[in-house]
Amino acid sequence: MTSVDPPPSRPPSRDLQVVDDIEGEFAERVVEAFHYRPDELFRLVLTAGDVARRCYERLALHAEMQIDWWLVEVWTHDTELARRTLLDRVGAAYALHDLPAEVVADAQADADAARRRHPDVVHLDLAADGGLVGQMPVGWAPALVIVTACGADCTRALADIRAGAEVPVNRLNGRNLVILADRAAAAAVPA
Repeated sequence: MTSVDPPPSRPPSRDLQVVDDIEGEFAERVVEAFHYRPDELFRLVLTAGDVARRCYERLALHAEMQIDWWLVEVWTHDTELARRTLLDRVGAAYALHDLPAEVVADAQADADAARRRHPDVVHLDLAADGGLVGQMPVGWAPALVIVTACGADCTRALADIRAGAEVPVNRLNGRNLVILADRAAAAAVPA
């Protein structure tokens, strides 16, 4: 089943959600987005780092039978991480692209650039300094951006985001942007 509309339980928004299980919530969001994708292929952009590793391991367990991985096109900042934690566990994907190499090739050749600028899900991780682990190429407009924030080191960065400060997360575009934060990261963030 595919649909151009966002899932009914998750209306278009930019919002911070405090969750007890970031990895599980991440996996559920990706599965839901797969089922509501607007066309046959599902385009997924993955990041790098320890939080990403945990999210992708959980996604492999949670979504192995819920996602047809032969319909998933993956771009990643860390191809080895994507293979080891996700793709080797689920079998394969339609395609795997090294994001930095693909972006350079697109800038030079502009081949298929329009199609690639509309991923279904982009995953980024919030760094303690408010920066992002991984980046979304300029001009890409995903249906869903998931930013994960783990640990007390992210508290200040989350407060800056909530205050509307000029930080990378507040410059992201996409129909939906959700920040999944654990309790440690959100502990001192004003509501």
